[in-house]
Amino acid sequence: MFARTRAELVAIDKETGQEHWRKQRDGWGYVSYIEGRVYDVSRDTVIALDGDGAEQWSISIKKFHHARLIEHEGWVYVLARNRFACVHADSGEILVETALDDDDMSHYFPVTDGHRIFAGDSKLFGYEVVDNRFEKRWESQMAPHRLYGFMATDNGLLFRAGFNTLVSDAARGRLSIHDVEDGSLRAEQTFETVPRSPAVVDGIVFVSTSTVSSDNIGDDGKLVALSSEGELLWEYTPEASLQPPVVANDTLYTGPFANREAPLIAFDATSGEELWREDPDTLQGSVELAIAGDMLYVADGTRVRALRT
Repeated sequence: MFARTRAELVAIDKETGQEHWRKQRDGWGYVSYIEGRVYDVSRDTVIALDGDGAEQWSISIKKFHHARLIEHEGWVYVLARNRFACVHADSGEILVETALDDDDMSHYFPVTDGHRIFAGDSKLFGYEVVDNRFEKRWESQMAPHRLYGFMATDNGLLFRAGFNTLVSDAARGRLSIHDVEDGSLRAEQTFETVPRSPAVVDGIVFVSTSTVSSDNIGDDGKLVALSSEGELLWEYTPEASLQPPVVANDTLYTGPFANREAPLIAFDATSGEELWREDPDTLQGSVELAIAGDMLYVADGTRVRALRT
């Protein structure tokens, strides 16, 4: 398991919690693990390391502010704003680097269904990769709903969380469901608070919503389960905002986002029945969650814990 903070990148044994190696870092960044490589992405650089922490290559991405990596058919692509680069995973050689011919200036959160790549902010774009270049197949207008967090795909559908830039109260948030073939809107659900990064399992979409304005971030929100047609299946109203959920083995896990009032909590993903909770007093504020096998990894404050599910 790999954990990234502003100061360090750490490799930890996922079963025992033993530290394998540690690298000093300086500033914002995140880590991706793709096909046996660790990619450490900062504001200016992508560094590829092997599992033992040995650096294999690094490239400058100063043109790619807040870049994101995505793997597609064995290639690594760097996307940000309206630019992309195709990078050879073994050498770090940039094979293609170009601007996307689109007027939407944000491709920060790309997602792939294994065939197409989807990205965009005030617009939604569907791309196919031909000779390591992006070819646009369709675009769909999203304004005034801007993207908020990562999208998800499942069974020919694309799930997108966003917020209305023209209002600040009722119906500000929206979860929209699109056909991956042409971007057409199949269903939608609106919320008073803003949804983020939906999770989709077996045709059910799970999404948490929260207040995101600077004066009351993390104060309020919901957790909902919807069908792929946008029908509400169950919902939970927490004490305060929740992080985007993670789901495995028909169990959903989530915890506090930008507050110390919400619990770490687990639900039956099908029925919405609460299974267990850990009180906020035991947590160090907001959590980040990940699942691998039968282990739930919980990062909060200055620690990472492993809970057997």
